[in-house]
Amino acid sequence: MAGQKKVLVRNIFLGISDREVETVIKKFGEVKKVQIKVAGKWQSAVIEYNNQKKATKAVNQWSTLIRKNAVKIYPMIDTQKIIKQRKTWKAKLIDLLQNCTAHYLSTTLNQIKVQSCFIPRTSRNYTKMGCTYIEFDSEANCYNATNKLLMIGNTLVH
Repeated sequence: MAGQKKVLVRNIFLGISDREVETVIKKFGEVKKVQIKVAGKWQSAVIEYNNQKKATKAVNQWSTLIRKNAVKIYPMIDTQKIIKQRKTWKAKLIDLLQNCTAHYLSTTLNQIKVQSCFIPRTSRNYTKMGCTYIEFDSEANCYNATNKLLMIGNTLVH
């Protein structure tokens, strides 16, 4: 990411403003510019930081929460390559409550060392699908997480 001050933020919930994205994403550093656009059922944003260190800090985080929903953060260079790499060790949690959010899952996901999660929505009415895709930074973390019984609240998930 040498010299790169821009990052791509994906899976932003529809209806979130550029100002709200900036408010959350500036926790990694001072933001110079936010450009947001609709991408299918979601929005994406190109965030330009004032310096490369802050952009790197955001990318290394992989994900953050905006209004209790997870968004993914990627570098602007080699984006597709990084997306593919991050999907190397992934799993799917099923049997989640329909109104479940990434924020609600965050304690459990942090305990099992999840780097990012994605809760898909239906194309018809944009409701949550009752599952989440989770990504890990190593095979060992993925293996350890997928070989545990997980309780989220009072619900056992698979």
